[in-house]
Amino acid sequence: MKTFKKSATILLTLLIVVLCIAVFAACDPKDDHEHKWQEVENTATCTAAGEIVSKCEVCGEEKREPSEALGHDWDEENIEIVTASDCQKEGAGKVSCKRCPEKKDVVIPKLPHNIKRPVLSKIKPATCTTPGSKEGECDMCKQYVTVEIPALGHDFSGTSVIVSEPSCEGKGIREITCKRKGCDGGENGKPAVQVIESPALGHDWQTRAVVDKDPTFDEAGKRSVHCNRCEKTKDDEVLPKLVAGQKTTYKWRISTASLSI
Repeated sequence: MKTFKKSATILLTLLIVVLCIAVFAACDPKDDHEHKWQEVENTATCTAAGEIVSKCEVCGEEKREPSEALGHDWDEENIEIVTASDCQKEGAGKVSCKRCPEKKDVVIPKLPHNIKRPVLSKIKPATCTTPGSKEGECDMCKQYVTVEIPALGHDFSGTSVIVSEPSCEGKGIREITCKRKGCDGGENGKPAVQVIESPALGHDWQTRAVVDKDPTFDEAGKRSVHCNRCEKTKDDEVLPKLVAGQKTTYKWRISTASLSI
């Protein structure tokens, strides 16, 4: 009898272990999760459609989605020169696709004239806003040409001048005047000025209300929250008139002590 009970206990224990293993296997966390897709392949080419193959990083499941043709990815920075350009004519070249052997023709712009020794009496200096010019023999084509000198642009690298400091509600303003000699890009032919704005600071409210006017037997009082930077107040509150024989205490008073009548 004892042997039977012992065997039955062992069998029951084994059965429980098997059931637990089965339950845990059925509760695989991979069966209930949010897929984290990672693209592993795109079969599309520059000119032909294909499909995108993605794989879940958690469970390994794959999915396939249609993909349009990728189009050529031209390597514009590396031009294969066929015909060099100069100051008289454009050149020709080819660029390659980074993904496939395809190439396309491109036009290489003309080079600017190069005047190494301009005629001094013909030099018109450029200003901040107006292009200048120079004349002389081009070193490449040997022709007498006129070349434009680009406008210089304003030079605002100087020290700024404070026009107004920022306040609680107003912006701050600083100005920098162009440093270039002869600049007339501002108002009435004056040097150009760059205006720099800084944002308003916003109010710095005190944490407690202040009694602005103590109440009397004839008039009500007032208290409010003050800004530490300016004269503005908020949360204005009327304090009732005093009543004879009644003790009156105001919480959060800073400027005066409690009244006791």
